[in-house]
Amino acid sequence: ELTQSGSTARIDFPFTFSRIRGNLRSQRNISRSLVYAGNTIQDDLFQYSQSLSETSPLWKTVPVFALFDPGLDSAMDKTLSSYTQNQENTRFHEVLGINLLFPERYNVLALIIPVSHFTQLDRTMEQRLDTRLDVFTVSSGFGFSAINLFGAMGTNPLFSFYRNDELRHSISGVIAFPRSEDPLWRIQAEQSLGIYGFKGAELGISNTYTISSTGWIESFGLLWVIPREKSLLSAVYEAGMSRLVNRSSFPVIAELAGSEYERLSRETLDLVIDKSGEYGIYSATVGHESVVRILGRLTLTGFVKMGLRRDVQAEILGLMLSFGTTLNVSF
Repeated sequence: ELTQSGSTARIDFPFTFSRIRGNLRSQRNISRSLVYAGNTIQDDLFQYSQSLSETSPLWKTVPVFALFDPGLDSAMDKTLSSYTQNQENTRFHEVLGINLLFPERYNVLALIIPVSHFTQLDRTMEQRLDTRLDVFTVSSGFGFSAINLFGAMGTNPLFSFYRNDELRHSISGVIAFPRSEDPLWRIQAEQSLGIYGFKGAELGISNTYTISSTGWIESFGLLWVIPREKSLLSAVYEAGMSRLVNRSSFPVIAELAGSEYERLSRETLDLVIDKSGEYGIYSATVGHESVVRILGRLTLTGFVKMGLRRDVQAEILGLMLSFGTTLNVSF
């Protein structure tokens, strides 16, 4: 059996410059897994305190400078030599990152001027049995948000058939430098569009495209929410709740049973093309969900989903079918 322990230290420096808000963060996490099983909580607490002592060479490395410190190997060697139990793996993770929030815009410039940015440097050194991994990673990205632009109530009312809209998109990139290996990279672009009607209908469209050193993946999602006057689920709900309205033994449930509720249906479509390997994987899923909802208090759903998945390498065509109900109640 394995006993896992870990500790995290983090320092945040929030700041404001003019109308820009930001946060500078330095964080370190050190964890380990030992081939050991304690019998009592005292054994586990002893192992945790011992892990802090035995990993002290790693903790003593200078924050931030450890991202580039060539002496980190020596600190890992000292840590491993101090162990009194057989180790499965020991992991050191150092992060330095900055996050920025820019003022939001309520015009078409919001489509091209970002509202957020992040840049992060991190280093991971992990000893797993006899294998050591040392990876330095740089990641950065921008986020964009445009709200209520082109609907009937928007700042540029080009379309009158819906009330308002919300468009968000982002782009981010990561490049990793494993020691003694070729660099790995990934660029990801995400887009989402929400359109909101006058009577509660919603249309959501999302797309994510990821390209990397090994290939690419694209996923597309569609969500259509429609208010309903009647549904089979709402008929079942009404039949059940009508028996509880005047039950004095359960006043909270009786009060909930007499509350007004919404009837909705959700239609979904999800498509994925995965070409991250030599062979492709393709999947398509469609779903229908009927919803009875008292906002913030009760959500009753009945759903059915069906999907197809094609794995070219394994020459497998899979069919998925699922259905069921869920109930969430808050008092």
